[in-house]
Amino acid sequence: MNARIAIPALLLLAAAAAADDAAKPDAPKKPADAPPAKKERKSSPEAEAAFKKYASLLHFPSAKYKTVEMMTHADVATLGGEIGCKFVVKEDGTVSVDVTLSEAAKKQFGTQLSQIKSAVSWMVGAIFRPFLVPADKTAKQYDVSAKTEKDKTLVQIKRFEDAAAWDTGTLTFNAEGLLEKQVGTLNVDPNDEMGALNAGVEIETTLEYKKRGDLYTIESAKFTHPSMGESSVKATYYEIEGSPPFPKELTFNSLMTNEVVISVHDIVVDGKKVAGTERKVEKPVEKKPADPAKPGEPAKPPEPQTPPEPPKTK
Repeated sequence: MNARIAIPALLLLAAAAAADDAAKPDAPKKPADAPPAKKERKSSPEAEAAFKKYASLLHFPSAKYKTVEMMTHADVATLGGEIGCKFVVKEDGTVSVDVTLSEAAKKQFGTQLSQIKSAVSWMVGAIFRPFLVPADKTAKQYDVSAKTEKDKTLVQIKRFEDAAAWDTGTLTFNAEGLLEKQVGTLNVDPNDEMGALNAGVEIETTLEYKKRGDLYTIESAKFTHPSMGESSVKATYYEIEGSPPFPKELTFNSLMTNEVVISVHDIVVDGKKVAGTERKVEKPVEKKPADPAKPGEPAKPPEPQTPPEPPKTK
């Protein structure tokens, strides 16, 4: 078959095949996959009671607040200057973080900006979470169980929600009901290079408190990482008349970053601004211009000399 005949023949065969397919009834559609069975969270009354009591002992974070917003800023020289963060703690206990970097950092790091923001978000989700979210809200993201050893309550947590900060952990509450230690492994995203460094790593957290009136504030926390060593956070609080203490500064120390002071300001609780927490913008000190140099005074003319008297003649 020469080419002139072959091409029309192939076109006819193709048309016939198309007509044949059109004549065939549609293949029966496969039934849609059934939605996965909804997981049920596992918990014990003893564990729930431990979280609830702990949350009730703190000034902040407090279960009394449904939502909390706060702004923070810190000067980090290695990242080109000031880093700003807006934290929003939602009613269900989830935390959203909006990170703002300086223009110098954007120019310096370029494509690494997403990794830096990821690292900051990780620090918030894992490290600073006890300072932001009431424990009884956080507990809803985990399967929880409890046992008693002497005068302490040990609570086991296992990730239930995908967004939970920790994969597994053991929390130790003292006789008063305060959380004194947590040992756990983080829930990390395998596609996140920064987070992947912490996959399967066991991190220990210990906390210290101060009693202010009937309730406590978290004064400091120490974190022990097998490869990164120890890091710590110390907190100071606003002292505003008629208002409970809200965090004012978090001072973070580690072998990797040295000291970073994170200022907390513009706090909003349940949609209302907390007066006295506004960021105070320091005005640059105006330098007074130096007094102009006084022009040199003209030399005084020499005083006239009195001529000597002529000798008197006798």
